[in-house]
Amino acid sequence: MAESTKKVQASGPQIRAARDLLQITQRQLADAANVDINTVSAYERASHPTFDSTAVKIQEALERRGITFTNSDRPSVTLDRSKAIIPT
Repeated sequence: MAESTKKVQASGPQIRAARDLLQITQRQLADAANVDINTVSAYERASHPTFDSTAVKIQEALERRGITFTNSDRPSVTLDRSKAIIPT
């Protein structure tokens, strides 16, 4: 059976951790994701943000910079700069 390619949904704390790993501000993430800074702040505060087009924009902006999210029994955030499409 083929492995599932379901997109992992990042939690608010994971978004914050990813931003910290990249050493970027909420403003920089908002600009990269083309969303308002208040939106980034709101998503970071949410344990389980709504997985909508805005969440996808934020998550993809982080993933383009080498971030990987996992949500198994031990949710985590990792940074692999060699996978970054956009250098940080």
